[in-house]
Amino acid sequence: MIDQEAKLLEEMERGRQAQDLLEHPLLMEAFETIRESYVKGWETSSARDVEGREKIWTYLKQLDQLKAHLTTVLQTGSMAREQRSRMERVKDGLRSMVTWQQ
Repeated sequence: MIDQEAKLLEEMERGRQAQDLLEHPLLMEAFETIRESYVKGWETSSARDVEGREKIWTYLKQLDQLKAHLTTVLQTGSMAREQRSRMERVKDGLRSMVTWQQ
């Protein structure tokens, strides 16, 4: 039980950190600036530069994957917080039953 609680606390902390990153103005600016740069590069690329556009597409997908990973960590942290809350309610209920029976 302690192992599970420690894991939940770790996931909650990782989720909090991911949320801090995703909401941090500098990181938000970086994502937007990089995305705009890639899109502009794609828009201004030569019709013959298939390889260049493919690279830009790959870069955009990698940027999306980075953001998706942070979002997943955030969601996992939220689920861990909910699970820990349920565990605490069960523990409180068991303590009440034991106290009542004594």
